[in-house]
Amino acid sequence: MSDMSAIERQTLRGEDVDLAADVTGPADGQPLLFLHGSGQTRQSWGKALVEAARHGFRALSMDLRGHGDS
Repeated sequence: MSDMSAIERQTLRGEDVDLAADVTGPADGQPLLFLHGSGQTRQSWGKALVEAARHGFRALSMDLRGHGDS
C-alpha cells in the first residue's frame, strides 16, 4: 500500500461469524492490533491506525462480535 494513510476494509471470515476489520501500513510491518471498548467500533481507532502505519506498523482494528459491521 503506497499511501500509508489509506485504510483498507477487510472481512475476517470465521466458522460462525464474520468480523469487519480496517487495515493499513506496510504488509511486512510488525502487526499491531487495536480492539475497541464496550459501545465502540473499529472506527474509534482511525487516527491511531494512520499514525501506527506512519511509524511502519501493519495496523489492524476490528469490530468485535455484535459491534459495528460484525
